Amino acid sequence: GQQSSTASGAARRTGPEQVGGERAGLSRMETWLRGDGLRSYKTTFRRLLGAYSSRLSAHLALGCISPRRLATEAMRAVPRGPHVEHFLYELCWRDFFRHAARRR
Repeated sequence: GQQSSTASGAARRTGPEQVGGERAGLSRMETWLRGDGLRSYKTTFRRLLGAYSSRLSAHLALGCISPRRLATEAMRAVPRGPHVEHFLYELCWRDFFRHAARRR
């Protein structure tokens, strides 16, 4: 998981443990979609502390889950509304910038 050092140098956990692989990515996706994260996403996604983010970035970046699968599952979980629309918007921009950054 994410760790930071305290004044004494001891590491303390600052976020959920990140486990790699497709199984872990799909499990994280399902857990987040079943929770309330997507139902309040547009108003909370920029918050740094708390369980506001999907925390799926690493799984997406490494190909453990596909953006298309995540979009499909998100629309199943919350068929319409400003929060799912904004999540899909952010997902599309993330994918676009990933491809744009690879162009030389």
